[in-house]
Amino acid sequence: MMPLEVHAYFHFKLSELGFSFDVRYVLVSVDTSLETSSDVFSYRSSTPRFRTRTMGLPLPPVIGAYELRVDWRVAGSVSWNREPLAWPIALVEMSPQPPRVTH
Repeated sequence: MMPLEVHAYFHFKLSELGFSFDVRYVLVSVDTSLETSSDVFSYRSSTPRFRTRTMGLPLPPVIGAYELRVDWRVAGSVSWNREPLAWPIALVEMSPQPPRVTH
């Protein structure tokens, strides 16, 4: 798991309040379009504005450029809805640097 805190914000119409929905976070490779998704989290919309917070994202199998996406679905349905917004994330391999001498 990558140690990230991820927030997603939802806006609901009054007619949508009280329904249950599932959310997952998906890392989509810019180069190959392969996807790595998080666990599924279940929520109930109780207010017109709803915020979720998740700790950690699954580490994809290869380094490279990714987009973080949010998928949601009404609880009990099979198909996911992908939000159009994405956050870029670059996973790179770094070699440890020796300590810098400051005196």
